[in-house]
Amino acid sequence: MQRPRSFRSISGPRARKPRRTRRRWQRRIRAERFAAISLHLIAAAAIGFFGGAARLLWLYAVPVFLVFPPAFALNRLGQHYDIVPAEPAKWGTRMARSPLWEFVYLWSNLHLEHHYFPAVPFYRLPALNASLEPFFTKESITARTYRELLRGWIVENRVPHSDWHADSGNLRAMATEIAPPQADQYEGLSREDLLRAYRNMVTSRRIDDKEIQLKRQNRIFFQISGAGHEAVQTAIAFQMRKGSDWLFPYYRDRALCLGLGVSPRDMFLQAAGAADDPASAGRQMPSHWGSAALRIFTTSSPTATECLPGVGVAEAGRYLEREQASRASGHLGDVHGAAADEIVVVTIGEGSTSEGEFWEALNAACLSKLPVVFVVEDNGYAISVPVEVNTPGGSISKLVRNYPSLFVAETDGCDFLARTTRCATRSRMRARGKVRPSSTRTSSA
Repeated sequence: MQRPRSFRSISGPRARKPRRTRRRWQRRIRAERFAAISLHLIAAAAIGFFGGAARLLWLYAVPVFLVFPPAFALNRLGQHYDIVPAEPAKWGTRMARSPLWEFVYLWSNLHLEHHYFPAVPFYRLPALNASLEPFFTKESITARTYRELLRGWIVENRVPHSDWHADSGNLRAMATEIAPPQADQYEGLSREDLLRAYRNMVTSRRIDDKEIQLKRQNRIFFQISGAGHEAVQTAIAFQMRKGSDWLFPYYRDRALCLGLGVSPRDMFLQAAGAADDPASAGRQMPSHWGSAALRIFTTSSPTATECLPGVGVAEAGRYLEREQASRASGHLGDVHGAAADEIVVVTIGEGSTSEGEFWEALNAACLSKLPVVFVVEDNGYAISVPVEVNTPGGSISKLVRNYPSLFVAETDGCDFLARTTRCATRSRMRARGKVRPSSTRTSSA
């Protein structure tokens, strides 16, 4: 960018030639810091000597240790609230000028200007702000107030860095093995179906946002987000038969459970640990949904523990179809016969593919050719470990491609119409037709 003429000598090309210029500015900054610390100590000593301990507490200790730290935290929030990765000029937040905040922060609220010119002393930041005004106008960089930051953070639940989108280049593109696009751009879905899908995805995201807000207010004490997984989960819910097919979810399957009939009220009851929670009467952790009526198996916190029970239910369903099952009805109690084409859907994250339960379940499902659909929701990170470190080759579908009797598909889990719905349909049809088990890997963000 074009640097203001009055500050070009500080950070322009000329400043990089002689090292003594850089050392001179370093000595100047050290001197300023020493002077600021000395003034603090002198002020504290003067207040304590002339006013006593009480005035030292209220006039110095309370502002310095109780007022300034929250104000500083708010100032740091403002620095990184609006970030546009594709535009280096917008890698920070420009704050509006305010005499009050400039006095409280000693002009450090002009942090965006300081990012451009870190060697400029704090007392020259107002002049630097005035010199950068043409640049801000040219780049359409608008100023925010601290009131806007507080409202966006606390009321609107808009967290910092929330402008990082998929089109910014920070998300990786995924390959797909599914059929080419058909002529019907809506995949046979009616207007009502599309509205229902959209409503389900938005509801899931809003519940996530509200739970995060409740956690900040200390009304709930744990939260697991399913943001970015809504499209693939809604597509899976569309392909399942409520109360007939079995679901073995993992803790990010909020949209999937909503699509099968779990209500937002039930989710909030579990998040709060309320006794009215229909899944576990408040005994389970949040985001561990379950419903006997909807055939949603209550998941467990350890990853991949739902895989083996899912295969077991598929094998039990196959047994209940046999003639021997009717003879043993007296020993089965309330267990009802299985539907002829019921399927079991097991969902996991890509981190769970490193667990032994996943491979045991996959072996058992392939050996018996069970109607199980394994959905690996790959969001790029197993909590904090990148998928490239967790999975050899960075793709579980490549590792299981040669499993006998296993149909493997890979799709973009964020593309509801063009890819996800079609992939879920093919996996469901193969599993429901008792052809072979299926493994579907989706990329989510």
